[in-house]
Amino acid sequence: MMDNGLKGIFRILLVLVCLLGVGLEPAWAKLAEGISEPIKNENISIPGYPSASFNDWYTLDYHRLATRLNQYQREPALAVRLVAAEWAEINQQLQSRLTTPDYQDPQRGYLIYDAVSSGQLHVLGLARTARENFLRATMDGQLKGKKVADLYPALDRIYYHLGDAAGFSEMVTAQPDQYVTVVETRQVLDQIKLPDQVFQNYRVFLLPYRLKEVRGFSYSAGLPLQEERAFISARGEDSADDYETAATLVHEFGHYLHQQFIGDYAANPAVWTDYLKIRGRDSFVDTGAWAELTEENFAEDFKMLYGRGLVLKEGHRGCFGDPRQLDSLANQLRHFISNVAERQPAKPLELEQLLLTEPGDAAASEHRILATELGLNFLDTLVLSEPNLVVRGRLSSPPSNGSQFGIWLTGPGIGESNPQPITLVSDGTGMIFNQTSRLPQQGRYFLMLGELNFSKHRFVVYYHLELLYPA
Repeated sequence: MMDNGLKGIFRILLVLVCLLGVGLEPAWAKLAEGISEPIKNENISIPGYPSASFNDWYTLDYHRLATRLNQYQREPALAVRLVAAEWAEINQQLQSRLTTPDYQDPQRGYLIYDAVSSGQLHVLGLARTARENFLRATMDGQLKGKKVADLYPALDRIYYHLGDAAGFSEMVTAQPDQYVTVVETRQVLDQIKLPDQVFQNYRVFLLPYRLKEVRGFSYSAGLPLQEERAFISARGEDSADDYETAATLVHEFGHYLHQQFIGDYAANPAVWTDYLKIRGRDSFVDTGAWAELTEENFAEDFKMLYGRGLVLKEGHRGCFGDPRQLDSLANQLRHFISNVAERQPAKPLELEQLLLTEPGDAAASEHRILATELGLNFLDTLVLSEPNLVVRGRLSSPPSNGSQFGIWLTGPGIGESNPQPITLVSDGTGMIFNQTSRLPQQGRYFLMLGELNFSKHRFVVYYHLELLYPA
């Protein structure tokens, strides 16, 4: 993450809840160098909703949910059905937009969403989350007394960690001339000299908002396939923004590299120790001032060694200093990074596919949760319209020694001490599963994927899926 001259670090967590990637073919053809980007329709059009640009649509939908909240006082069952139906429509719109990035590189396979697409995804994701909050509150008996502001996430705030504290940071709607473009993003990424496969499914979201405290950030939840995301702020009014944007793009790719191929320190202490030895450091630092953090210095090292032109103008902003001051140090780091880029992704579980289907109308209600949407200890949510649920998919990686993969369902009528297992069957190279489960009653359920270690008598949960069944 790049700071904006402020002290501290903003560890941004699940910020734009909508941006959960799925990787299919792009909707637009490749843009030629130097050609202006197409002018897009900013409007979101959903049946039953007025067509509006993404920020205006947010306001309209905010009032729509307020209407549902009032309706719940008079006709609770009807309000719940309508909110669940709206969730399904909004979710479909989200998935449709996620499968059509504005650019997908034909050789390297990275994907870019322009500012309009990112804005649409942002507000649709907030709308989906608001309905999930509504349904959770009804099931928990806590909707009474709630205001729409208690349910609907704010348009202009993102959640962050500042050192050991947590809070919200503001983002400001930018003007179109402040947007970072697809073409300039491509130009910067294409300057990074690493094997093409390293870039596969790397996603960049160019925000239509200016982040006040940061210039960009990446979010990694230990995703099981080669899938990471970076979010790039729109420009401010400073003339320095051109080189800051270029530097941010390369810095965030440095984060992607270590998140994807090393993991955090707990997951891979040996590789991080090798890096620290090269840099003459004794310990991994993950709290405190931004310039002191090990991962930020790694990203700055990457920027200085693999960036070109404008990227290098601001210099190394971490406390480790510019590695190019010593040729031997720069060469050691380049060799280390090249080796990292050749590693297999540092993922705990290779989940090729997970599908949840409501058998009453399989064609219309299949929730295709690709592995790219799941993260380590990440909680995603689905709203179900009936109690019968088909869970099917495939795991392609073997469990560690002395362990066994497992998938369990818990919730009302299914105690955590006796969860309902999903049967896994070996197909020679992996484990497949295809099972119908029936939810005993309305409520909140959780589908957990993880690994049971027999010798340590513990179950490590890699993935949570929350299932809301309002009945």
